[in-house]
Amino acid sequence: MESCYNQRIMFAYMGKLTRAKPLAHRQPASFIRKQSGLVALLLLNLAISSCRSTSSSNQAIAFTETLPARSTEPTKTTPPSTPTSSPAESTATLSPIAPIQEEDHSFGNVDADITLLVYSDFQCPYCASFYQAWKQIEAQHPNDLRLVFRHFPLLALHDKADIAGAAAEIAAKNDRFWEMHDVLFERQEEWKSQTREQFVVWLAEQASSIGLASDQFLEDLQSGEELTAMVRSYEQGIRAGLPGTPFIFFNGEWYRLNPNAVNLEASIRLELLKHRQYSAPPELDLGQDTLYFAHLELDQGEIILQLFPDLAPASVASFIFLAQSGWYDNIGFHRVESGSLVESGDPTATGLGGPGYLLLDELSDTLGFNEIGMVAMSSSGPNTNGSRFFINLTPLPHLNGARTIFGRIIEGLEILTELEQRDPLEDLFRPYDFTIRRIRIEAR
Repeated sequence: MESCYNQRIMFAYMGKLTRAKPLAHRQPASFIRKQSGLVALLLLNLAISSCRSTSSSNQAIAFTETLPARSTEPTKTTPPSTPTSSPAESTATLSPIAPIQEEDHSFGNVDADITLLVYSDFQCPYCASFYQAWKQIEAQHPNDLRLVFRHFPLLALHDKADIAGAAAEIAAKNDRFWEMHDVLFERQEEWKSQTREQFVVWLAEQASSIGLASDQFLEDLQSGEELTAMVRSYEQGIRAGLPGTPFIFFNGEWYRLNPNAVNLEASIRLELLKHRQYSAPPELDLGQDTLYFAHLELDQGEIILQLFPDLAPASVASFIFLAQSGWYDNIGFHRVESGSLVESGDPTATGLGGPGYLLLDELSDTLGFNEIGMVAMSSSGPNTNGSRFFINLTPLPHLNGARTIFGRIIEGLEILTELEQRDPLEDLFRPYDFTIRRIRIEAR
């Protein structure tokens, strides 16, 4: 009954359509007169199509338009606490998703390291938020990303999802899919509350703005071919078990995090880091009578560490290997707890990256954090050491016996006290305050 009521409103409104004020850029009166016949036919088609789409399923379907966020809390150097969130549970049984086809809408390098396949609805507010996040991260990684778009118009929720999707497909026939895609998402707030009739006029204006002939655009929309295709996309999504939009696959895997800019950027950096990772710790012989020092070269000065190969041989060997391989070049201190500690060693700056292997703990009864300037491995639990390390700026006795200490600062500690508070994920897009240009290893 709801769709039939909407149909009567459409017919009643058709006679007034040519006198309605467009919501965006007003077209000349000649344009409105020229399109009035096409618009009337189109609205008749849309009214009928609306009845078909809303009655295509006999069961009520509840949609969840975004997935619960899973915590991306970075590894801390303080004692572990109880997690505040857990991975999202599936709300549907997914059928196998069709592999990416040539006919899919694809943006970016086809050979990119990372492909995001998104099932989306142009009227979904969370899809518009994902679009804004995508634009931000795409600018950061112009050659690393590929976006593949598939329609999943939520016809049971959004009254104009079918028209919007159809408009994008018509634009695609004229090689303007992504232009229409961007207009629909960037200006969603402008059209989401319009009636279907108003939206058709608005779309005709936007079609003209992206280089399409408005009269031909309306004729194509009036044919109903693409509207029918949107109903098929909706039904296919339901059969596939998609729980809502945006539904995203990250390199073929269901992306269960909230797809905001920070989570996406962190995921991308961690994925790209795989190209630099190693399968096993290095086999490096350290001289028993040799003293090892690490010179951290910053624009603000030099910090010198004395390493302890006798007390933490595996950690020191790994640190030297990574330093000499350039792992630490041009990275900064991604975590700063002012007056407490600073952390570095992660090229992704997320506080989650590592070299690809884990090291066992090398705990010592003779070393502790009662003194400042100790250099220790960051970890997320027993025997999970990697490349990240931290330096305490104040005594931290609660960490005694819980972290591998592999060195201490003998010069330049005062430089670290100038660093400002920083959280890896909250400040992910913020440039480093200080950057380690390289770490030079000295053996005496």
